[in-house]
Amino acid sequence: MTPPPPQDALQDREAAPTLFRLPRSFRRNRFLALLRSAGYAVIPLEESNVRDLYWDTQDGRLHQEGQRLRHREANRVGLWQLCKGGILLAEFDAARAEVPPRGPLAETLEPLLKGRSPLPQLRIRARTARYDMQGPGEARFELTLHLNLRLSLPEAGGSIREAPRLSAVLWSGEPREARHLTVLLRDRAAMVPEAGDLFEAALRVLNLPPPGAPLPGELLVLPEDSAAAAGRKILAQQLFKMRANLQGTLRDLDVEFLHDLRVATRRARSALQFLGEALGPARSRSLRAELGWVARVLGEVRDMDVFVPYLLPKLDDADVSPEGREWILDAFHRRRTLALESAREALRSRRFAALLNRLDRLASSPPPKRPRGSGGAAVAEMGAPLVRRASRRVLNLARRMGEDPTEEELHRLRIRFKRLRYAGEFFRSALKRDPERDLKLLVKIQDCLGEHQDAVMAGERLRALTLRDTDPGSPPERLLEIGALLQTTRETARLKRARFRKLWARFRATGLAP
Repeated sequence: MTPPPPQDALQDREAAPTLFRLPRSFRRNRFLALLRSAGYAVIPLEESNVRDLYWDTQDGRLHQEGQRLRHREANRVGLWQLCKGGILLAEFDAARAEVPPRGPLAETLEPLLKGRSPLPQLRIRARTARYDMQGPGEARFELTLHLNLRLSLPEAGGSIREAPRLSAVLWSGEPREARHLTVLLRDRAAMVPEAGDLFEAALRVLNLPPPGAPLPGELLVLPEDSAAAAGRKILAQQLFKMRANLQGTLRDLDVEFLHDLRVATRRARSALQFLGEALGPARSRSLRAELGWVARVLGEVRDMDVFVPYLLPKLDDADVSPEGREWILDAFHRRRTLALESAREALRSRRFAALLNRLDRLASSPPPKRPRGSGGAAVAEMGAPLVRRASRRVLNLARRMGEDPTEEELHRLRIRFKRLRYAGEFFRSALKRDPERDLKLLVKIQDCLGEHQDAVMAGERLRALTLRDTDPGSPPERLLEIGALLQTTRETARLKRARFRKLWARFRATGLAP
């Protein structure tokens, strides 16, 4: 490949490749003749059978930087390649796509990944033909034909055959010369320009969002939106996130996929509760019930995903023996495996597919021209009352709890704070004082109560473990070790209660407490 330009040049110019979908009538010889007749000098470089496996983190850290990490097998040679704008930034020999990355590749990726592990995203197979091309002016391009194109998910058995593509990278020259080439290919070669690169085009074909993709702009709630329109947008937002995290959950690539999928179901339930009248009360109740089923199915797996990392430092604090440590962790890993199989069965079921279709139909339906009840009220008008109502529910429960609330009462309060936070996020314009500061405080309170609940549930699980998995022949030190662990969970719960009292005082001082 032609040596890449300096990094500052890469940042200063339009380096993204231009991608074109080839017509069915495409003939390579005719295409090259067209380029030469238009004044382009075309030099063949190489042809290869290429198998690319693209990688990124669950939250799309590479994609957000416009970079691509792929493991490429070409002509029986394996390589890790890091690219940006179609330009190769770094390349490392690697016969296999092993993770986590090691050696120089790990050092190159660490500033980009920041502790997250790359995960396989998409596989693209093609017969590629590369050309060096000099334009009529000063422009120089690299063209790549992607023929016999096949797309698949990393663990999928089959693949989708897709129309061939052409990518064109401008190595030197003015952007206007790239635009001139685009017009030539579009008007005289019947090629269809596409947004993004081959990776993004493949995601579109497979109906998948890019890794860590932000919400589409058209789904953002505006102050002037009616309640009926806002409810549809919020449901569309959560449906987008559910679909973005579904495959990662099924493949168990990263615990954050399941977490984000579960959060999306809870937010959708809250939206149906807040805006049920505007979206249709009966339909909203039915959808909330189905979303509650999904949240429960995912809950056991998520609880284990939270519990095991929570437990690891406690094992050290309690000085648990290696044998006891292995016994305890194996028991909870077995529980997670069983829970994950149940979750997979549910997510692959007709019931779940029907739920997604129902949410999609509601979210994509046009709001009624003459909405009933509160459906016609603008978000700017009805957001503040909804936030105040959610805040009053928090305060009313807190008053009934008294000075020494039970563990169950604190758990219920945490749920109400969570709903208040969702209301604030849905109707951010209703937070008049300082939306970002208010929402950060709600997150701190929710996290504090969540950590208290984690400690309480850890104690319950450890006690259940002694009853369920401890047999009469177990050594007595096993029960002593669990007793020491129980003491650490009780101490954590006590500290979180003290922390919550301080955060509660801050909450009462905000404008969120009516």
